[in-house]
Amino acid sequence: MSEPESMRNMLERPISQLEALAHGLFTSLASGNTPEPPIAELAACDANLAEALQLARIHLLKQKQIEQLMDEIHELDRQLVDIVETLATGQRDLQAIIEEGEERIASADKAEKMAVEYPLLISYGTKLADFTAAPPNAPADDKEPAALPYAFHPPFPATEIMQRGRLGLEEPIGPVGETRVIGDTKGLPFIQAPAQARPHPTAQAVQQPRRRAAPNMDLFDLDLNPDL
Repeated sequence: MSEPESMRNMLERPISQLEALAHGLFTSLASGNTPEPPIAELAACDANLAEALQLARIHLLKQKQIEQLMDEIHELDRQLVDIVETLATGQRDLQAIIEEGEERIASADKAEKMAVEYPLLISYGTKLADFTAAPPNAPADDKEPAALPYAFHPPFPATEIMQRGRLGLEEPIGPVGETRVIGDTKGLPFIQAPAQARPHPTAQAVQQPRRRAAPNMDLFDLDLNPDL
C-alpha cells in the first residue's frame, strides 16, 4: 500500500505545471512567434491548484482541531496527575491512621493482659499514704472514718501524720495547753501545763493580739508540711 501524498507535494505539483506553461509561453513570445496559448492545459493546471488549495484549507482546519484536542488531553493529564497525587496523599494519611490504631489496639490488649489486681493497687496506695498529699475534695475531719468516702486506708497522709513532721516520725502534737520536753520522747506522756488565772473579759478585749515568734528554721529538717 502506497503512502499518501503529502500536502507539500500536492501544492507544489500544480504550481510547477503552471510555472512550466508560463515559461514556455513567454519564451515563444520572446522569439517572435505567436503560438496558440495552451488554454486547456492552463485550465487543468488551475483546477488542480484550486483542488490543492481546498485540501490545504481542510488540512489546516483539521490541524487546528488536533491542536485543540492535544491541549485538552494535556489538561486532562494534568488533572489526572493531581488526582493521583491526592489519592497517594490520602493513602499515606490513612496508612498512618491505621498504624496508629493498630498500636493503640496492641497497647490496650497489653494493658488488659497486664492489669494490676485490686488488692495490689490498694497496697501500693497504702504505702504511698505517708508521702503524698490529700486531694482537694477530701473530708477535713480525720476522726470519723465512717464518714470517709472510701473503706480503706487513704493513699495520703492524715492531719495527724502531717502535724508530726520529719516524714511522720515525731510524736503527734498534744492538746492545747500541753507541753513536753524537746528531744526523743517517744512513749513519754505529756506534761500538764500549770493552771493560770483566767484574765478578765474586759482586759482580754483590750489586749493586743501577739504574733508568735517564728521558730528557728533547720535547713536539714525534712518536714513536708512546715506551715502546719
